[in-house]
Amino acid sequence: MDASTLTLGHALRACLAGALLLCLQAGAAEPEPQRFALHQPGHPARLAVNATIESYQGAPRELLRTTAQASGGSDAATFLAAYYEAARKGDRNRIVASFDEKILPAVQRRYADDAAIREEFASVTRVELEAILFWNDYRLAVLSHWAKVDGKEKPFDVAYLMHCQQRQCRFIDNQRLMQAGSTLLSAFIAGGKPAPLAKDGTQLVLAADAVESAAAKEKLAYPVTLQLAPASAAVAAQIAALTAKVGALFPQPDKKRLEEQFKPYYSAGTPSQVQIYRGDAPMVMYDFAAYAGWYERQLPWRVAAVYEVDENVKLAILQSEKTRALLPQLLVQGRAGWTYVTEPSRYPVWDVAVSGAFQQALAARLAASNK
Repeated sequence: MDASTLTLGHALRACLAGALLLCLQAGAAEPEPQRFALHQPGHPARLAVNATIESYQGAPRELLRTTAQASGGSDAATFLAAYYEAARKGDRNRIVASFDEKILPAVQRRYADDAAIREEFASVTRVELEAILFWNDYRLAVLSHWAKVDGKEKPFDVAYLMHCQQRQCRFIDNQRLMQAGSTLLSAFIAGGKPAPLAKDGTQLVLAADAVESAAAKEKLAYPVTLQLAPASAAVAAQIAALTAKVGALFPQPDKKRLEEQFKPYYSAGTPSQVQIYRGDAPMVMYDFAAYAGWYERQLPWRVAAVYEVDENVKLAILQSEKTRALLPQLLVQGRAGWTYVTEPSRYPVWDVAVSGAFQQALAARLAASNK
């Protein structure tokens, strides 16, 4: 589609293609708080999410053949109905007005006139709204576009990210929030019963934007919270020992040799698909030499916290004692003990763990515990 859409991950795509209608809650209801697991399927869930979600079971809301006035529902649902009504009519002005100013130039180039709008949607036979995640002033909607392929009608999953205030919404482009939100919706759709939060568990409010104080967090219209159970002291000690062994490999100027030395500490060789941060800018393309150089500059690392994901997977938070930088690390248990996960992005929790919202909430919690 455009800069505000994203093809969803494997778990969400599989559910949309098959059992989505069985996954969502009954009826077309107003947004309600939901509690669901965020974990690797097939294992007991130890990590839970509380979020507000509007969902439709059995009768996904059809948007392309209905009018906005008759749609009802939340601000986002009404906005989407109006958008697809404009698409059906080929109303370029209304379509363009649906996008935030930052992405307007690309939208205006894509849709030069009303005919371009009609052409864009000519092959779409219907549009079904499946679910909407509410995250403060943001809305992430999952839809199915149906189109004829080789004579047969097939669904294609689409997601939109919106910013809504006073029932006025606009499509926006925020890839970090889109990724983290898609992960949360995927986990909600896939289901999974989360374990009760332990008495010494931690609850993080994922604010999506920087929040000045704890008091401000309480005023969020739709807070997304992550409930984390701490790992045992024995597991935390084992992971601390592993981190110390990796740190002891430095300094090592020969990066090829260092890469070989890293291998025993990772589940399938040296790390890949890892995001590291310099301020707000993630380094998304993995390069071992760059990663190792960044890791070395932050030494020494300490294990600030270790949380349960499931019985065999833990989420460790490393913090640099020099710069206070945070580095989430997923670990998996094998025959030889704990190892860092080589490709953490394959796990549902990863996009949330590296999101700006999680980093902000975690940094605030660690700063408070260090006082």
